Amino acid sequence: MWVCVTDLSAKQKTITIDSEDNRLRINEFLDVYHTPDTINGAQAYQQIKLGQLPESSQKTNPGMLHPKDGYWISFSLRNNLSDHNEFLLELDHPQMDYLNLYEVVNGEVKMVYQTGDMYPFDQRPYIYRSFVLPLKINHGSTKHYLLNVEKRLAAARFPLFVYTPKVFASKQTSENIYLGLYIGSILLLSALSLIVFAQFRQSVFALFSLNLFLFALFIMNQLGLTYQLFVGDYPILNRHSFPFILNAALIVMTWYIQVFFQSKKYAHTAHIISNYAISICIIFIPIWIIWPDFIIDYGYVLLLLRYLVTVTVIICCIEFGRQYFKIKPILTIQFLAAYFIYGIAVIIKILSQYAVLDDSYFPVDPIILGSILEIGVLTLSMIALLKQKLLEEAEKSIRAELQMKELHHRVKNNLQVISSLLNLQSMQLKDESAKRALTQGKERLRAMELVHEKLYLRENVSTLNIKDYIQNLTQELSTSYLNAEEVDIHTKVEDIDLRVEVALPVGLIVNELVSNAFKYAYQGIDQPTLGLDFSRISKKEMKLEIKDNGDGLPEKFNIETSTSFGLKLVNLLVEQLHGKMVIDQRNGLVYSISFGI
Repeated sequence: MWVCVTDLSAKQKTITIDSEDNRLRINEFLDVYHTPDTINGAQAYQQIKLGQLPESSQKTNPGMLHPKDGYWISFSLRNNLSDHNEFLLELDHPQMDYLNLYEVVNGEVKMVYQTGDMYPFDQRPYIYRSFVLPLKINHGSTKHYLLNVEKRLAAARFPLFVYTPKVFASKQTSENIYLGLYIGSILLLSALSLIVFAQFRQSVFALFSLNLFLFALFIMNQLGLTYQLFVGDYPILNRHSFPFILNAALIVMTWYIQVFFQSKKYAHTAHIISNYAISICIIFIPIWIIWPDFIIDYGYVLLLLRYLVTVTVIICCIEFGRQYFKIKPILTIQFLAAYFIYGIAVIIKILSQYAVLDDSYFPVDPIILGSILEIGVLTLSMIALLKQKLLEEAEKSIRAELQMKELHHRVKNNLQVISSLLNLQSMQLKDESAKRALTQGKERLRAMELVHEKLYLRENVSTLNIKDYIQNLTQELSTSYLNAEEVDIHTKVEDIDLRVEVALPVGLIVNELVSNAFKYAYQGIDQPTLGLDFSRISKKEMKLEIKDNGDGLPEKFNIETSTSFGLKLVNLLVEQLHGKMVIDQRNGLVYSISFGI
């Protein structure tokens, strides 16, 4: 393992590199100074020698202790590895305005690297999400470095590590794999939640999707990936992106928790207070766009305001959960546990940044590990909500189906009553043409009645099996006419389900054309035949063909000018289906009707 020692014979502490297999955290062996002045490396070195720069007690994460100061870090590295002279120094914090490394040789200060977020990403000495600086130290040599880090008016952090190139490459490879899987999984969950929202129109799923998306951006920004992948040529955008995304994430997260707990209904007062809190965040968005330097210039004050808003939102959310617990205790505990887990991860991360906890105990960043657990538990909560929604939809569908079945049953009964009235009326008539008109009316009613009868018996009341319907209708018509049993009937109907609004006009067309054949087609025909073919001619088009071997229609017959009510009705029904009808009389009479479905 790496071993660090302190050279007590000199004022400057020396960090000795004795092993190549692990990373070395060097913060506890640093001398850290801070100053509000902007000075160069030579000035800093002289002031440190003269004891004129104030020394900082925080060697890793001074945060906002000195918000207007820049930091100077002094350290020495000695290489005791005989087969290595190249190393990598990593500052594992991606947000740093300026980062300058100087080497001190015989009292002379020489700049080695000048980088930071105020420069385009591709100008970094090593292309990586955080700041990595290549070092060259020969075996048995000691080098003294000064590192200047500038993140003024914001929280300063500078966890420092030394690697051999091999160890860092291994870390980079494994990191790319787990970060790709991690962020990809979050975005996949976000997309799935958006699909659920599109299906059910429940705003909680849309907010969960947006919450996950912003969380993925927040993690990518916190790790420095947004600068590396998206805004590498725009340093100013990168400087503002982290607080902007954090602000947006807080707003959306609060909305999401409000909707999940139905706070407007169950915790109205806390709901209003939380709205006032996040309205502060919303107000700052246009200010940010119009006056971006305002956020930077007063960042340390606004940070305290953000903490106040966050604490207010947390208290309100706890109240939401307390009230919702009375209704759904298990779901409430599960939901709040998710955020509790993430809160613990944040505390661990802060403690490790202050070196209170040794971060070598965590093979994965605590924030990432905590967020994996948090998102997993939240996803379980959303699945529980989805199951509840599916059950509600299923119950609603069953109720609607039963109501529709009852409706079809009542319509069928009403049509039967009308048919019976027409039958009674026809018995009192002496005019044969009037009796025929009533009989035709009863047949048309029966065609419609049969539709509702079939639908009442089906589980799916929105579609009708056309094969069963047409065969039943043809069978009933054949028993309604004298000598119809002598007709050789051939039916070929495709076994498919059609929507009711298509099946009903098809049934009425079949009723008219088959009835006409039985009534008029077979005078003087020794072997009467009737063919009915209903089949698919393409994926979205059907064809109905009804043919007989009778004498056909009168010469010069025109359906447009015909006085036949039945054929006029057929023509109207074909138009209703947006179809086309062709009449062929070359061999008997053939009606060919095609239409889309």
